[in-house]
Amino acid sequence: KNYHSKSAEFLALSRCWDNASRRNYTYNVDDLLFIEDYAISSGPSTWLVFDQHSYIYDAQGRLIEDELQELNFSTMLLENKERWTYSFTGNLKDQDLLEEWNFANVWENDERKNYLYDSNNVLESIEERSWTVSDNWSDPYRRTLFYYNSDALISEVLQQNNVSDIWINNERVLNSYTNLNLTSILGQTWSNSMSVWENEYQILQSFDADDNMTEQIYQNWEISDWENFLRIVNYWSPEATLNIEFYNMDDLAAKIFPNPSHGFIHIDFNKVLLDKTSIELYTVSGQLMLKRQIEDNLDHITVPLENMESGVYFLNIRNANSKQVYKIIRQ
Repeated sequence: KNYHSKSAEFLALSRCWDNASRRNYTYNVDDLLFIEDYAISSGPSTWLVFDQHSYIYDAQGRLIEDELQELNFSTMLLENKERWTYSFTGNLKDQDLLEEWNFANVWENDERKNYLYDSNNVLESIEERSWTVSDNWSDPYRRTLFYYNSDALISEVLQQNNVSDIWINNERVLNSYTNLNLTSILGQTWSNSMSVWENEYQILQSFDADDNMTEQIYQNWEISDWENFLRIVNYWSPEATLNIEFYNMDDLAAKIFPNPSHGFIHIDFNKVLLDKTSIELYTVSGQLMLKRQIEDNLDHITVPLENMESGVYFLNIRNANSKQVYKIIRQ
C-alpha cells in the first residue's frame, strides 16, 4: 500500500504553462516517507529524475538511514552520492554518520556528529568530527552547545570551532519566549577582532490568545539598526482548525524537549504508558506528517524531525480514552 503526492513548479513561456520541476513522495504502510525524488521536465510530458532520497526506519519509526542518489549525465543513471545513518542508545540519539560514495564504489566515512546528554538525558552538546587521510576520526572540529531556561525551552544555541585545541566562538542563536511561545530569534556572529557578539539577523513572532502564530517579521542588522526585509501574516478562523480536539488529560501529560528542535524531540511522559498509545504530527494547515504507535510500558520516546521543514507543528498524543496536543517548533 503506497501513498503518493506531487508538487510541481511551472514556467510561463509564450503565455502558457510549461512544467519545470516536481517532487514525488512515496509513503509506506506506516505513513512514513521512504522515497523522495526530484525531477526536472525533459519534454512536454516526460520527467527526468535528478536526485532521489531513500529512507529506512527502525521498529520504533525512527529514521536510521537517508541515502542520496544523483543522476550521472554520462550514463543517465542514478548513482550513489552520500548516505546518512543515525544511531541510538536506548531512546536517545547518539550519532549521525555521513558517508560518501568513492571511486572504488564503496561507502567511505566523511563526517560524524555525536550527541552528548546530561544525567537527566537532556541534550547538552553536539560534536562534529571529520574522517582523516590516515583513516581515523579527527578530534572535534566544531561543537554546538545548548542552554535551557526554567521551562526546559532552548534559550541559546552556541556554535564554536576548535582552533589549536582552543574553542573559539563562531555563532549563536538566542531565543526569547512569552507564555511559552517563541517570540524572538536573534542570530549573532562572533567578532574575533573586537571580541564581541555582532547582530546578524532577527525573527520576531507574534501569537494570538490561542497560541496561533499570527505574524513573523524577518530583519537584518544594518550597521547600527534593524532593517525589515520580510513579513508573513497568518490569518486564523474557527473553520480553519486542525480537526483535533484539545483535552487536558493528566495520563498523557508529558515534557517535550528540546523545543524548539533542531532535528528530534524527546517525550518524557509523567506516567508509564499502559494503554495502546499513538502519536501524530501535523502541520499548522492540518497535514499529517508522521504517525507512530508507542509500545506499552514506556515512559520516554524520541521522535525524529530531520525530514521536517522549519516551522510550527502540532504533536497529537492519544489513546482510547484521552488526547493531548503539544505545539512543536522545528528550527
